[in-house]
Amino acid sequence: MTARGPLPRPRRLRAGVSVALGVSALFVYVACGFDGIANGPGAFAPVDDAGDERPTISMGDGSSADGPLACSLEQTMCGADCTDLKADPKNCGACGMACSELQTCDQGKCTVLCVNESLRCNDSCIDPQTDPLHCGSCTNACAPGLLCSAGACTTDCGALSTCPLPATADAGTATAYCTDEQTDNKNCGACGKACKANQLCKAGVCKDVCTDVSRVGDVFAPNMVGCVQTASWFQRIYICPPGSKVCSAQEWTQRHGTKTPTYDYWTDDDLRWSGADQKCSVSATSGNYCDYGTPMRVCAGKTDPLGNQCRWTNCGFNGTTPNQYLGGCIGNKTAGAVCCTP
Repeated sequence: MTARGPLPRPRRLRAGVSVALGVSALFVYVACGFDGIANGPGAFAPVDDAGDERPTISMGDGSSADGPLACSLEQTMCGADCTDLKADPKNCGACGMACSELQTCDQGKCTVLCVNESLRCNDSCIDPQTDPLHCGSCTNACAPGLLCSAGACTTDCGALSTCPLPATADAGTATAYCTDEQTDNKNCGACGKACKANQLCKAGVCKDVCTDVSRVGDVFAPNMVGCVQTASWFQRIYICPPGSKVCSAQEWTQRHGTKTPTYDYWTDDDLRWSGADQKCSVSATSGNYCDYGTPMRVCAGKTDPLGNQCRWTNCGFNGTTPNQYLGGCIGNKTAGAVCCTP
């Protein structure tokens, strides 16, 4: 795989990763045995940030800027990490209580992980825009003979295609649903032609918008997608496919619009911090450095559905306002990546 640029030298690596030595850089890469986000941090092992050499910055009042260290009120210390026991799939309900692969933690209980705008209903992931059994919401089933289009029950699909429900579906009287074969990931170009988890359906063709070590989490704009993973900052370059790149923090602020992220994502900048939790600013050029390999990043909250952590949240970019959903810092070692195309 072609590297996108030089990376700082990691000090220590956990088992399962290999180091390729080059003239201009060192790169961390998972050599084998990776089958997507189901394996979580064990597959994309984060770099140990012990032995940080960042300079301590004087605050002028006798204190020093060591970064965001304390756990927030809603978090619990599990080992050396702060986490939310209601949301962390590695510590769901109690420290050390891990959910199974492809599960997340909701209110302290393990449940199915739903990504890419899908809605969780009765431990299944559905599309409320087209599913006649859950049309517009989990509890709204269309009457016999009706279809679901744009989240509403209707008599026909109009200009959209009509595709049969999967044979295994508990459909009852519902037998089909409405779909746009130009954009539907389950019926891309034809009924039953499903895209992979790292792809989106564009003009009736499945396109890679994330590499196959991740999957689509949030679609912020046609030219910016959030790819979910539990990868270190050094491994972010392996999450975006050829033809795209990890977005800069500036690109993040310009392209995400009004959409709130539902997962944590690295940008391509070694972002620094200033301020305090909920009243913070990040910058690529000024402020206090976080620990080695754990810069500020895009944060969905204190704990995202994959267990990625952000000690600080709701930071602005080059100012405390407006909120650009940035945060994280010391001890927060993993995230996915926001990927940009021209």
